Amino acid sequence: MIKKILLRKYYLFPYILYSLITAFIWYQTKFDLIQFIPDFSFYFSYAYKFWGSWNSDLASNIFSNINSQLYRGEWQPSPIYPVLILSPLNILGSKIAFALEGYLIGIGSIYFLDRILSELNSQINQRVKYFSLIAFSLSPILLTNTIALSTNGVWGFLLITATCFSNRFFIRTVALIFASFLRPNSIVLLPIILICYWKYLIPRNNGIKLTIFIVLFSYVTCYAIYFKGYPGNFINYFLLPNGQGFVGFEDYAGQFLISKIDLYVDPIKNKIDYLYSDLNLKSIFNVVSTPEGINYVIQLFFLKMKSLLGYNIKGLYEVRAESSFWASKILRTFYHYFFYLPGFFLSIKSTISIVLEKNKSYDKKIKFLIILTSFFILFSSTLIALPRYTFPFDCVLIVIAILFWTSSIRLMDNKS
Repeated sequence: MIKKILLRKYYLFPYILYSLITAFIWYQTKFDLIQFIPDFSFYFSYAYKFWGSWNSDLASNIFSNINSQLYRGEWQPSPIYPVLILSPLNILGSKIAFALEGYLIGIGSIYFLDRILSELNSQINQRVKYFSLIAFSLSPILLTNTIALSTNGVWGFLLITATCFSNRFFIRTVALIFASFLRPNSIVLLPIILICYWKYLIPRNNGIKLTIFIVLFSYVTCYAIYFKGYPGNFINYFLLPNGQGFVGFEDYAGQFLISKIDLYVDPIKNKIDYLYSDLNLKSIFNVVSTPEGINYVIQLFFLKMKSLLGYNIKGLYEVRAESSFWASKILRTFYHYFFYLPGFFLSIKSTISIVLEKNKSYDKKIKFLIILTSFFILFSSTLIALPRYTFPFDCVLIVIAILFWTSSIRLMDNKS
């Protein structure tokens, strides 16, 4: 009885850790969290224009101080994040309310992961679950996406919600609809879900089929209205070397690529703009027509993968704001080597085993999460790669790494 009471107290520890870190950052920044949000001026400008005369004094002050862009040509964001999520700033005029919104999403992510792991008690023991929740509550990818609430933070929370309530048609479907409207990279999930459907890792009932159809329709609708205006295509992102922290490699890439393909040079900045370059499949063939080009494509793929897994070279020393926390750099490097990297390698190994049907000991939900995570990172490594984009899949990598470090169960072919 006493042991059970102690265990319950211990399980509050991840929530306490996350709360203490959040409170510390609130105190240090005086709730000025927007300085850490990527592309904040882009999203906030849209929200400010949308709300018009309803904007608060705080919103007006923020708008006057940012490098505002009401338009980026035809590039406009989906309204879910700027209009709904940023509304505490625009309507309430409260930085505290916005901070609390991020805190609730962070706590909710930990709580829903707790529920997901509880469903897998037969294969993931209590010790692994406990350590996983602690590690997740300290995950730099979780912290940066939720404390300073980003689009990816909301997107990841919705995916965790859909996974937690995978047996509830309404919650699952609504969460995935909102997720599909938030980020264009939601399309990466579709082929992975189809692979899992093909391998019978998700139920083939009418409810699941209806969810897939509705979410696909919502994404296509959002793409036609908003995402279609985003610059570039798959080829542009596949060859894109800049904006991802690849020190030195960016300069080399520009010199090499411009000798192989036609790239657009911004006349004002006098810099190559890869996203506005007119590239197609022939461009890739031109690049890989030489051994140097093949090397470029392979090295770029692995650089992106490394960045997704938390080791972003510029991110080791560059900061987004003056009040950035240098300790977070150390934490991210630690997580890269001890959680994200081993978790990813083991997920790839397990994915191969699952696809070849050599691993029949795992629950289907575990197999689904492993395949979803490994393929998402692989596919995303062909696009634009930044550590924050790994959320919420970092939680799966952490659980797998904890299993590895504690040796509680074998990830491959359990013969016991």
